[in-house]
Amino acid sequence: FTSESLLLGCPTIKVFTTYSESGRMTEDGFLIDLLEQSRERGTVVLVHAENDPIIQHEIRKSGPVVTWKDLGSVRPVITEREAVGRMSVYAAETGGQVYIVHVSAGSSILLASSIPGFSARNIVFETCPQYVVFTDRSLKSDDGALFGCVPPLRPAEERDLLIEFVRQGMVSTLGTDHCPFTSAEKLAAGSLAELPLGLGSLGLTASALWTVLEEGDICLLTRMMSANAAKLLGLYPQKGSLIPGTDADIVVFDPNSCIENLPNDFTACDYSPYSGLSMTGKVVATVMRGKLAYDGQYVLVPEGYGAFIAREQIDWSEVS
Repeated sequence: FTSESLLLGCPTIKVFTTYSESGRMTEDGFLIDLLEQSRERGTVVLVHAENDPIIQHEIRKSGPVVTWKDLGSVRPVITEREAVGRMSVYAAETGGQVYIVHVSAGSSILLASSIPGFSARNIVFETCPQYVVFTDRSLKSDDGALFGCVPPLRPAEERDLLIEFVRQGMVSTLGTDHCPFTSAEKLAAGSLAELPLGLGSLGLTASALWTVLEEGDICLLTRMMSANAAKLLGLYPQKGSLIPGTDADIVVFDPNSCIENLPNDFTACDYSPYSGLSMTGKVVATVMRGKLAYDGQYVLVPEGYGAFIAREQIDWSEVS
């Protein structure tokens, strides 16, 4: 972190424990430095957690041509579980604040929460709709390339354990990790290295979680998609609340509406990985800063209607 970034209202940073081949990986020593700064300055480190040496080793073992069908074998569950567990150790040791993005496997949370000194004041977890809806069976289908994302989809037992942790409140937030690649881009890939990794989930995230939870807990849905995210990332109370004087952002959600033939109407995607599924629960309107932004069919505000919110120091010990 730099003093300049904090003065500009940016107290968060995202880092990767993998992608060494593209120069994006942050080495462990620097991770610890960032976490020590996090403790001292009230900042948050968001981490994409996978074990890079194991991934590179598995890729080399797989031979000269690695395809999307190999995604689960070259990035097995252990690569995430180890990295998440390691970050839990670092968080406990330094007292820094770690936000693990897009957790794909329930056993990663199981390991992290068993680390001595584990505390939700130092490490929290986000997941995404694809990890609570799909399993690695989707990757093994003929159109499996359309389901290619990183971390990859996991076996059913990992998904089911992850859903249980969601129900227990161990998973703090639900993000989209939205990557609007087209089907042509996905299907044209001749190898895993050429495959654009990521799924388009924008607009369907709330419906996906609501359907998976079955019993339907609107308070849990609200916390994971609004209040918790705002508090953990320094946007509360301007976002994540309806306290007088804050932004009047409201989502009108019909818990009983069924969605069929799920499109991605508002993204560059020409397909939806959720097509063919029946989901319950639908966003029927969105109010943004007191103005109707979406009426259930059309976006009513112009591009650029969003506004930058400068954030101050973040202290998870004050988050309830």
